[in-house]
Amino acid sequence: AQDVVDNRSDLDKVKDGYHSRYRTHPKKSSPVLIVMYYDDKIKDFSSISEKVNRMYAAEHGYDLMTVRHRLSDRDPQWDKVRVMDIVMNEIEDAKDHEWYFWIDSDAVFAQHDVELKPILDEGGELVISDDIPNKGKDPPEGEVYVNTGTFGLKNTDWAKQFVKKWWETPMGMENKLYHEQTVLCDMYKTNEMGLKQKMAVQPYDRLNSASGQSPRGPV
Repeated sequence: AQDVVDNRSDLDKVKDGYHSRYRTHPKKSSPVLIVMYYDDKIKDFSSISEKVNRMYAAEHGYDLMTVRHRLSDRDPQWDKVRVMDIVMNEIEDAKDHEWYFWIDSDAVFAQHDVELKPILDEGGELVISDDIPNKGKDPPEGEVYVNTGTFGLKNTDWAKQFVKKWWETPMGMENKLYHEQTVLCDMYKTNEMGLKQKMAVQPYDRLNSASGQSPRGPV
């Protein structure tokens, strides 16, 4: 399927996703805003993921928003960073959530009895899973392997500034393998903006479910 050309600004596209979000607290902001993105090319499976994730959001009192159009000419993986930047820094109505949680559109909340927010609240302003099961090895000393398929950003000045810096620092990875994930690992290595002190790297199965194993984390 081909996307309908949408010439609106990035801000307008993301605003549309936010204002048409699934709301569990009609009169106030929910503590967690779950954020997804997909375009028409992957909507066959992504729309199913969205329905499952809306069910999870409803069960726990979270909101869920979906952006349905591309935002950049980088590889699509980068659009998650742009979406989160706009939601946290440019949409006034979105400023009252405690957490902003990204989930890729090929992922679902598999454990509906496992609540997300207490895991996010354990510490850190950027909460993310390690990627050791997929790498098959531990990272070198002072480095990290993380999986950007899911991550949480806390509603803090640092997190807002960091996600903008992440978008504005592509390091030549706009259209190369692992994209924003490689850049985040490099930013950790150089301790960009004190990232080592701000990012909480959870064991893979604390947030996610390792391949071939029974689900433990919510995703």
